[in-house]
Amino acid sequence: MAMEELPLRDVPQELREEIAKYISDFTVGFVKFRDTDFDQEGELGGSGTLVQIDDVYGVLTAYHVLKNLPDTGDIGLILPTRSQPQLHASKIKGEVVQKIKVAHGKNAAEGPDIGLLLLPPVEAGWLKAIKSFYNLRRRREKVLTSPQDYRDGIWFVSGFAGAQTSEEPAQGGFAKVKVFRGDIGAAGVNREFSIDDFDYFDFEVRYGGINQAPESFKGYSGGGLWQAPLIRGEDGELRAKEIILSGVAFYETGRSDNRNFIRCHGRRSVYKQAIECVKGIAS
Repeated sequence: MAMEELPLRDVPQELREEIAKYISDFTVGFVKFRDTDFDQEGELGGSGTLVQIDDVYGVLTAYHVLKNLPDTGDIGLILPTRSQPQLHASKIKGEVVQKIKVAHGKNAAEGPDIGLLLLPPVEAGWLKAIKSFYNLRRRREKVLTSPQDYRDGIWFVSGFAGAQTSEEPAQGGFAKVKVFRGDIGAAGVNREFSIDDFDYFDFEVRYGGINQAPESFKGYSGGGLWQAPLIRGEDGELRAKEIILSGVAFYETGRSDNRNFIRCHGRRSVYKQAIECVKGIAS
């Protein structure tokens, strides 16, 4: 069995969907609430990935997403599943979580912009019952010492798009239903580069294909960047050799000439800088 580089159009849709389902196990979104005359109104507050570092559990995201979440009161969680969307109203309290700034630069486009929302045991416990936490420490040495070439396989960005948020009539015991829509989109990485202690990938979105991408990726900030190197088995079928959490989205250039670029932190930013930051706090 050998590694294989293929255009995205040559990767079977079934394989892309299988990889996306795996990524959805770790993907979450944030909801910010504001009080109205009658109740609370929720709006999308960004995206993230559930991660584990030793005995620490949290959400890996962009730091500017964390800055905009409340320090007190409710923070809503969007918890996608592999099956059909489910009605839920999951919340955590801002008072019990810890916002960790790994790094935050002054220029939004350049970064750095990465952080972690650390969860106390109770919150981590009920989330583990319904979602999965990606173990960064277990994969750290391999990712840092022998990283996969960025041109291998296919790449995915996971997150929720604010422009696709909508409301539906009362149902399931909820007087108001808000629908937060996202996607785990497949594309390729255009380039890889480093600035000081942080590395970056530019994820390229192209428009005009069969599966139309969102016009704006506002709301995807903090979402995970994933690489899936491919192999062909003895039966001739393509499979994902592994599915690697490889970064964090934090900025989009905006659509131009049927292209959009999502800037993401890379593997060294996650597996070195973020882990060392958490280690320093825990020690």
